[in-house]
Amino acid sequence: MNMDTNSELNNSSASNKVTVYRFKFTDEVNSAITAFAKIHQYDDRHDYKDAWKTWMEDNKDLVEDETRRLKEIGYDKDIEDKMFKAGRYYFRKKTADTKKPAKRRQYISIDQTILVAMDEHINSNRHVNDYSPAKGYDSFCYENRELLSREIVCLMKSNTIDADDLSNKIKKTYKNRYFMITRV
Repeated sequence: MNMDTNSELNNSSASNKVTVYRFKFTDEVNSAITAFAKIHQYDDRHDYKDAWKTWMEDNKDLVEDETRRLKEIGYDKDIEDKMFKAGRYYFRKKTADTKKPAKRRQYISIDQTILVAMDEHINSNRHVNDYSPAKGYDSFCYENRELLSREIVCLMKSNTIDADDLSNKIKKTYKNRYFMITRV
């Protein structure tokens, strides 16, 4: 292999290097810092800092290995400061519990004909002087009794919802549509 070919190989391997944007610690370092942070979770900042200095001396090999690894992949900032801040401000407050996501209730959709009727009612009445969402809803219910009755019967058959919740659902839908239409 001649000199030019060897130079090309080095340049091409350097250009194929993946850029790292987030420099994470190894699992071993993470668990060591987490253990330290949990032990000193309630220390004031001076005691925490003193304990940190001792921990750094006791774990010198681990810190040196991690410093070398991070520098090899391109991290050019203060690694010991990064470790300190991770322990002090993140791992110290991190809990082992994982929150279960709240169970979402089933979405109940209202028939399109009612939505269109609501929109038409709002558009035809929104310029009346004393028109408000509450008055408009009452007026809409009075004018569309049959349509609402059919929808309520259908929704109660297909969903496990009581009459009060269904009434609130329709009222909320009307008021939301009122604000969407009037705020445009």
